[in-house]
Amino acid sequence: MAEVREGGVYLTNFLYPIDLNDAEIVSDALESIALHHPEERVWLECIP
Repeated sequence: MAEVREGGVYLTNFLYPIDLNDAEIVSDALESIALHHPEERVWLECIP
């Protein structure tokens, strides 16, 4: 992750797994990201 950050990408890593099958958990994670990176575009790689 350090290499990604060095490339100028803002990155959020969680200390716990995010269950992509649970919309509420994903929504909470996105809210947390938005709090730490206001007005930044969020890229979510995949939601099944």
